[in-house]
Amino acid sequence: MACSVHAGCDVASLYCGNANSSADKGYLDVSCPISQTTDTAPFDFGIYLKALQSGIVGTTDFFLKLCFCFSWALRNLSSFGVALDTSPYKWETLFAICVTLASLVLFALLIGNMQTYLQSETKKDIKRAESSTDIPLA
Repeated sequence: MACSVHAGCDVASLYCGNANSSADKGYLDVSCPISQTTDTAPFDFGIYLKALQSGIVGTTDFFLKLCFCFSWALRNLSSFGVALDTSPYKWETLFAICVTLASLVLFALLIGNMQTYLQSETKKDIKRAESSTDIPLA
């Protein structure tokens, strides 16, 4: 849409493999701002906004991209670590991943221990009920 209203823009020049990719594309920053500080932004990037704002899409470091994506997936799969907005710095992202995974493991252990406790209490109650209904033979 931004290219169609800009004079001299060719949509084919926006593709990465195009030899004419060195053309000035400053109008895209104006038409499609990723800062989204105003409510009147012409384009909503949706789930990709955080990745665009962090600058992770511009790097070629595969490990950094993998950490960012894994951290994003963990934040969205669980409610643990939702407030951990990380920068593209890989050690910060790894730390957020470790905190999220540790909280998930601890929560799973808590649920497992609660289940074991409830099962043992249920067995005790059943044994007490059985022993109180026994009539001794004289």
